[in-house]
Order: sequence, then C-alpha cells, then structure tokens
Amino acid sequence: MAVFYRIFPTLEGGILIEFEVGNWDLSVEFAKDVTIEFYGLRISDGATLEPLSFSDIDTDLVREIDTRIHSAVAA
Repeated sequence: MAVFYRIFPTLEGGILIEFEVGNWDLSVEFAKDVTIEFYGLRISDGATLEPLSFSDIDTDLVREIDTRIHSAVAA
C-alpha cells in the first residue's frame, strides 16, 4: 500500500490524488463533471498506464485500482 498520498486541486475544479506503489506513480483524478480517471507512470522506465475513465466510484473503479496496486507490489 502507499506510504503517503498527495492531494491537489486541479485547474478545472477537480481533485487529483497521487500515490506511489511499488514501481508505479498512480493517479486518480476526480473531474468537476463527475468523471473519474485512473492512470499511472512506471517510475523505472516511464511506461504508462493509459487513462481509464469511470463515471462513478463503483466496483469497476475499485477493482481496477486494487488490481494495479497488487500487480505493483508483486513486481
């Protein structure tokens, strides 16, 4: 699990939460229009997790975040 979380307001009026897990810098952005994006950057080589969009905090979003965190920790 992440040691700490960074939380920022976005210029568009949303909220950005960033955290590092394993070798990944992951972000969850809550936009003003209520959409949610989940994306990331692998720290070691710059590989990206392309943004995944969600319309609500639902089981799909939670499952995707959980899957990425467990993959990062296992790597």
